[in-house]
Amino acid sequence: MVIKILKKIFKGGELKELIKKGDSLFKKGNYIEAKKAYLEALKIEDNEEIKEKIKTIERIEKLKKDAAQLFDNGLYSSALKKY
Repeated sequence: MVIKILKKIFKGGELKELIKKGDSLFKKGNYIEAKKAYLEALKIEDNEEIKEKIKTIERIEKLKKDAAQLFDNGLYSSALKKY
């Protein structure tokens, strides 16, 4: 029983650290590493807030990809709108 409680406490602390790390990386614009931290956090706990953070990163990644394609095709003003 005590071991279960200690494991839960440890995982809770690890979860908070991973979310904090992801948030910090996100604020710095390092979306790939932030997503990795959030995915690790999801392995500890299935959490809707973490899932939303990942969805936000995926939307940003898509916008950046779309903008890069537009830029590569010479559609500079359209690309700029995506950024």
